[in-house]
Amino acid sequence: MDSIAVFATLLLVTQTFFGTPVASFCLKREARNVLNNRSITRIEEKEAAITEDSKKKLIPELKKELRTNSILLLKVAFVAFLASKAAELTNGTVNVLIVCLVFGVIAREIGFLEKDPMTMANSQGFVMIALLAVIFGNLSSATPEMLMSLIVPIVGCLVLGVIGLSIFAAIAGKILGIDMYMSIAIGSSALFGFPGTFIIPNEVAAVVAKNEEEKKIILEAILPKMIIAGFVTVSIASVVLAGVMTKFI
Repeated sequence: MDSIAVFATLLLVTQTFFGTPVASFCLKREARNVLNNRSITRIEEKEAAITEDSKKKLIPELKKELRTNSILLLKVAFVAFLASKAAELTNGTVNVLIVCLVFGVIAREIGFLEKDPMTMANSQGFVMIALLAVIFGNLSSATPEMLMSLIVPIVGCLVLGVIGLSIFAAIAGKILGIDMYMSIAIGSSALFGFPGTFIIPNEVAAVVAKNEEEKKIILEAILPKMIIAGFVTVSIASVVLAGVMTKFI
């Protein structure tokens, strides 16, 4: 069924252009709300820092002179290597990125990885370029002829999808006590997933924040939620739902 394969491919390529503006708009509103309440945020941040410092890690922190860029990147690479090998044991049942996420959390909790090691290793810019390359690589799947033949159903599906996601995300956020704009941004992550869930919050923080302190406050409020949302919506929920729906085709 070539038409269905082409349709799915085009959806994958074009849905980012519908989800990204929605997420960007909602995250900007959420970022401004976070800054307006930053006095409360600072108190919570201090309490979290005290709790973090009081935790005893299984692996003691490296001495300052040993926390070089090379060693920090080596530790991240080692965790990623272990995660990829563990993912192979599932024969593709569990996506390797999900396993990397779990291993990263575990490595951080036991003290093997530092907080935000990529920034500490001055590699954040390089990572951003690599993630953008992944996104633009998807565009090579579409041709003008393919796009024109399916433009109407694609736009219709995506418009209805954005409306549906926004409505039900807002309802879920109301039930769970999450701000409406943050809820809609989380729901829209189903349209682009990782690495968009990493790139968009960083871009929003860079635009809204007036200094590095505000940028840090914004990212700590929105980035973890968007990263987790991308894995849940795209890597788990969408895969399960697609597996059920394909049986009816």
